[in-house]
Amino acid sequence: MEKLMRASQPQRWRKILQLRARINGYCRRVKPSEQPFQKVHDMVGNPQRRKTTTSNVKFDNSVLQTKGILQATALSFRLDIAMLSDFLTLLHEVRTFKIKPLVNLQKIRNECSSFIDEAERHKRPAQQLKGYGFTRYSSHTPAQ
Repeated sequence: MEKLMRASQPQRWRKILQLRARINGYCRRVKPSEQPFQKVHDMVGNPQRRKTTTSNVKFDNSVLQTKGILQATALSFRLDIAMLSDFLTLLHEVRTFKIKPLVNLQKIRNECSSFIDEAERHKRPAQQLKGYGFTRYSSHTPAQ
């Protein structure tokens, strides 16, 4: 979708695509695997997996801060839905295309399912509810 937007009207979506890139960058920085506690756990767990140590350190996932990644992912979903809605509205208004565009939203549905599972696993009902809303929105077929 991003390539199509850049090709069709690059100035219209330039700032929004820049915001999307910033949100995705933030998502990469706050994901659980980038958190200090997870990195320490990985360093401690490496000798345990190799069986070069006899200590057995237990890891509690509840100490990971997941609110940031869940909120950033939800914001990314909202932005993608807004961009898709705007693009489809423009496409509907122009009607200069000889072909009918095919929109496959399966990838976003899969991401929403993963998002819901993560929110549930980390006991974040507000984000879980947002995920269900995104899933419901992505299940609707755009108006012709």
